[in-house]
Amino acid sequence: MSESLDSEQRSSFSPEEAYRRLSDGWPVQVLDVRSLEERDGGWIAGDRSIPLGELSERMNEVQQDAAVLVYCQSGNRSAFAAQALLAGGYEAYNLTGGIAAWRAAGLPIKTST
Repeated sequence: MSESLDSEQRSSFSPEEAYRRLSDGWPVQVLDVRSLEERDGGWIAGDRSIPLGELSERMNEVQQDAAVLVYCQSGNRSAFAAQALLAGGYEAYNLTGGIAAWRAAGLPIKTST
């Protein structure tokens, strides 16, 4: 593991906890598995976009030597993606509630406008 976590069994982070860790310099890759159309509504700064339907073909674009925080709109698709990444040997975590929960918590969102 790239960082000692509170629990080795941890598989997800709340938006607030993820933001705190990111702000503290957590060396994690943030991965958005939403469609490109969904992404138009905003995204988490510094993330990489790989829609879920493309993840199996593009998994090599995700570094294996750093943890991955995965998000989607509500947390369902990203939970599936995190499990797929774990099965592929990655250290992966789901963002609980997705970007909707991130936005509801008042955390920063990047937009194209």
